[in-house]
Amino acid sequence: MSNTTTYSLLPVTRIATTPRAHADITLGFSKRGDLSLIFSPAFLAEHAALGVGSKVLIAYSAEAKKLLIAPPSAEQKEHLRMVRKRVGFPGAGYVFVSAQNLPEDMPRPEKQREPVLWEPEENGAVALDLSRFA
Repeated sequence: MSNTTTYSLLPVTRIATTPRAHADITLGFSKRGDLSLIFSPAFLAEHAALGVGSKVLIAYSAEAKKLLIAPPSAEQKEHLRMVRKRVGFPGAGYVFVSAQNLPEDMPRPEKQREPVLWEPEENGAVALDLSRFA
């Protein structure tokens, strides 16, 4: 007596969807407390000074609860961070800051990733408003 199992192939259905909208800048924290700033492709297209491969300065104001991301001056050679290509997100970029380099009083969102409000500053810089996370 032969016991044969019959299988039926499952169909492959592809659903055409529109690309989802992404926030200009997303603030993310890992479980270890490392910070990732993720820039959407649309944001980087409008802000060439902060594009993938560029070097930026990151500064924090505790009194204003703002994080400043700025292109360095020509003579600035220290504390530069690279805007890297975001894997799995074509055209997007990110900047990573280790938890040990972050101020302890810096506000953090309750979720692991949150869109953040920003405003333009001088010389191509942008200021991220972290006050809503305080």
